[in-house]
Amino acid sequence: MFVYHKNNKAMLISNNPVKEGSSLINIYDPVLELRVDFEDKKVVICGNFNMDLIELDSLCIGYTNADLYKFTAKDETVSGKCNNKITIHNFDTTLIINSFELELEGIEPIYLGYLFTGQKTVLPRFIIGSSNSINLPSESSRSFGGQAYGARRRTLNNFAASFKRITNEDKKLIEIYIDEALNTEAHIIDPYAEARDEFPPMYGTLSISDLPFEKRPESGFFWDCNLSWREAR
Repeated sequence: MFVYHKNNKAMLISNNPVKEGSSLINIYDPVLELRVDFEDKKVVICGNFNMDLIELDSLCIGYTNADLYKFTAKDETVSGKCNNKITIHNFDTTLIINSFELELEGIEPIYLGYLFTGQKTVLPRFIIGSSNSINLPSESSRSFGGQAYGARRRTLNNFAASFKRITNEDKKLIEIYIDEALNTEAHIIDPYAEARDEFPPMYGTLSISDLPFEKRPESGFFWDCNLSWREAR
């Protein structure tokens, strides 16, 4: 499982006009609905890190209507098709860069909700019996005659995974991830990178209030734990 929470936020500029009230900084806002809306069908976004060198091993493009993307950083250029939710590219090696250029193209004026240019964390292998569910946050009541009514809200996806017999090193890795992300920082999780049609990447937060590690009844330091996430929009 890959998790993407170590985002390097760049200073962004574009020569393409944005719609009134919109801003490039919106792509770093945790609320995806605060997206940047352009007036053109092909846009170029340039990012720089104030002369700092950053490490980059992953690119995530989220919630855009663009059909195609091209990303250039240093001597590396990758391109491909965007899906309708989250597009992920994991580089073969870690790049050391101080700037990048992202080109997006579609058939309608482009919008973009989220951009990740940072490093992924590889969590330990989890067991097959993972849980994928839908949360219904709507509130329902009944009238005197029994008619259902209430506030209708969009459903939210949930994902849970059990990590069995992890090593002491894996336990420390999970603890560092928990400490950095907590249950307040929205980020991308990619449970099955090789089966994204069945288990697509999800933008969400950890939905746990505590994380017990259970020591397995065997010699050596091996642990069991469970993590869960809830979709954020």
